[in-house]
Amino acid sequence: KKMNKLLISLATLCCFFILIESRIYHPNENYLSHPQWEFGGKTPKENVVSLYFALKQKNLDQLDELLVSVSDPKSPDYGRYVTHEYLRELLSPGEEVIENIKNWIRKVAPEATLSVPLTGDWIIARLTVGSAERLLNTEFHEFKHVAKDIVINRSKVQYSIPRYFENFIDFVGGVHGHLAVNIDPQFEEKKSEFAQQVTPDIAKGIFNISKTLSATNSGTTQATANFLEQYISISDLKKFFSDMDLPYTKEPSIHGPNNQTEPGIEASLDIQYIMGMGLNVTTAFISFGGRHEGQEPFLEWISTLLNTTDAPLLHSASYGDVESTIELDYATRCNVEFQKFGTLGHTIFFASGDDGAGCADKCSSTSPNWPASSPFVVAVGGVVYEGDDKVEGDRISSGGFSNYFSQYSAQSDAVNAYLSSSNLPTTTSFNKTGRGIPDIASFSEDVQIDVFGLQFGIGGTSCASPTMAGVFSLINDARLNAGQPSLGYLNPLLYTFYSQNNDAFIDVTEGNNADSCCQGYTCTDGWDAVTGLGLPNFPVLVSMATDPNNFGSKLE
Repeated sequence: KKMNKLLISLATLCCFFILIESRIYHPNENYLSHPQWEFGGKTPKENVVSLYFALKQKNLDQLDELLVSVSDPKSPDYGRYVTHEYLRELLSPGEEVIENIKNWIRKVAPEATLSVPLTGDWIIARLTVGSAERLLNTEFHEFKHVAKDIVINRSKVQYSIPRYFENFIDFVGGVHGHLAVNIDPQFEEKKSEFAQQVTPDIAKGIFNISKTLSATNSGTTQATANFLEQYISISDLKKFFSDMDLPYTKEPSIHGPNNQTEPGIEASLDIQYIMGMGLNVTTAFISFGGRHEGQEPFLEWISTLLNTTDAPLLHSASYGDVESTIELDYATRCNVEFQKFGTLGHTIFFASGDDGAGCADKCSSTSPNWPASSPFVVAVGGVVYEGDDKVEGDRISSGGFSNYFSQYSAQSDAVNAYLSSSNLPTTTSFNKTGRGIPDIASFSEDVQIDVFGLQFGIGGTSCASPTMAGVFSLINDARLNAGQPSLGYLNPLLYTFYSQNNDAFIDVTEGNNADSCCQGYTCTDGWDAVTGLGLPNFPVLVSMATDPNNFGSKLE
């Protein structure tokens, strides 16, 4: 009997190792087609990279339901956000799976440092390139961005994992896929000949916000996301506040690398407008990926936020790329991360991009930008200020319909009303069932900033996202002062309030985002694919957002 048990054990062990040696392959689908990245030489084996093992999650249908229940103003559970521990119990594949994968990594890469975020559905490994290549049966090469001084390490061929882990690992981040980058503002370049200068004072006037309105609740927090050597100068920030006659009451906290002698236009814009619009809000500058740490700064950003129990309530990012160049499994998994962040009570704004309608496939189709195409972020388009309170949809404002993700229920009525209009591009050029982009809009031309001690105007929807973030931080502040929870995943509230009161937004009815040889979308009454619902009418929004009668839950 003992011999039989030994034989059975040996057979089981042999089967296990056969499963470990048998591999499941992940092909490289679209990396080399991206025009912004040039192929270089092999990555030195002693270089260190970070790999993100996306563990297969349980109960994703329950996560969908949970997010709706805590985000829909009509829900009795609105604002009843959950904890990291709750999400771990809901989604994580379990400690046994995590330990088995960690043991496999350690066996091949004993030098690897491994970490698991609080929600228990990622394993992050920092290891040498040589070990990573052995672990995944692949090769890493250097790729250089054609317009930026950025070099990343990626594999141009397939990688593989043991077949035994096929049902436990979705993909490994940091191997395939090019790196999306910050959507750069256009330095001193007006896209519209009618554009007039925009300052926080001008923006607040259009949005009907008092110039002196400041946050008063210490729990009101916000942050900007900055990638790949985008830095800020505190002296520039102080000069901006002085030039704009704004009270400088709080200094931003710095998280990650920041070289104040090399401020970036994008990072400077973000911090100046999120703070200039959201006066006295506790603000964080969050920076990821220096010149040698840029393997996967986006996943590092969202995983860090989800691994922090006191992350800022509201975030702005001017970051992205054409949706079709992003691998679908990667974008889909990021959706889940955005959903998780929403169930914890946090809000994310993304610039919609500067590609207008996003002409693609030799003018036969259009493609929006991602992550703005995710249904679980607020996509912010652009408008031009033409003086005398007149605004027009900006030609560069990226908008349209996702080819990856379906229209979500909260926006259906508003978007379908637009789709029923006659002034649309050829219906074969866009996915009419896709998520509509953008959700709202703000100023994207001749927006004044200070960099290197100089004031000048810039353009791009990267101006719009931090402006909107600062505005909604003030609404968060009013809610917190009224004893109400933070806004969290914002989109259901935006469309619900619009359906209840059209005056909640300032409609933009002129403009078009024609791109190259594509017709583009036209601004019209209500939601449109250039400016979304329009600009925020602050007094109406803040009144609705703090009126308990507008919510299904009766939170004390």
